[in-house]
Amino acid sequence: GEVIDTSYSASSGYYVTVQASDRVKYYYCHLKDVYVEKGDKVKQYDIIATTGNTGYRSTGPHLHLSLYINGAVYDVRELFE
Repeated sequence: GEVIDTSYSASSGYYVTVQASDRVKYYYCHLKDVYVEKGDKVKQYDIIATTGNTGYRSTGPHLHLSLYINGAVYDVRELFE
């Protein structure tokens, strides 16, 4: 996919958004270190960031991953079943 956004927000902390296809987008937040920039091409197994505890909505060190398909949010646990 392509990194379409990476920045910092007060609630999400450091975050990265990856557009995997016309329909699929991944949003990673509460990150500690970000290793990619907007416009970078990434593929499976590339290290794009490290987990962290940034942003006021974080409840401790973890990875928050959101999956969007056609703009609707999906439960990422379904990817691992």
